[in-house]
Amino acid sequence: KLFLLILLASSGAALVAPGVVTRRVALRSSPPSEGEAPVPTEEPVAAEERNAELLRDIARLKSERVVEPAPPVSAMQNVVNVLGAILSVNFVVIVGLFLWFLYGVFSLYALDNSATITLVKASFDPIILPILSTHMGLTFLSAGLENLVADGDD
Repeated sequence: KLFLLILLASSGAALVAPGVVTRRVALRSSPPSEGEAPVPTEEPVAAEERNAELLRDIARLKSERVVEPAPPVSAMQNVVNVLGAILSVNFVVIVGLFLWFLYGVFSLYALDNSATITLVKASFDPIILPILSTHMGLTFLSAGLENLVADGDD
């Protein structure tokens, strides 16, 4: 339905409410003589006729549309997709840890409270460093596998 609305909007067409009369402008079929501008003629068109015309066009476009099947996804592409999901979640965790660090710095200097920054420093080796290292390693692995999959497609 959304595609249909976008198609109608991009073609400049619009569905008209029943009973509303619009005007269709038709230019003369013969070219104007030299120095004469084309004079449009107006012809009232009922909304039902316009809607019926649009629906016929939509039906014609749907019948002409050729849908190609999606190419099969390889096992390697599935691995790349899973790595992408893991990296996305890991990135959100890293941003959260960075905000925790920034709060620790703020509380140390602005609030004169060193508890948060001490906790961040204490958790760096057992928690934060492995998360950052995993993220970096998976990023390089994912990039290499994507290049491998792309080379196999050519």
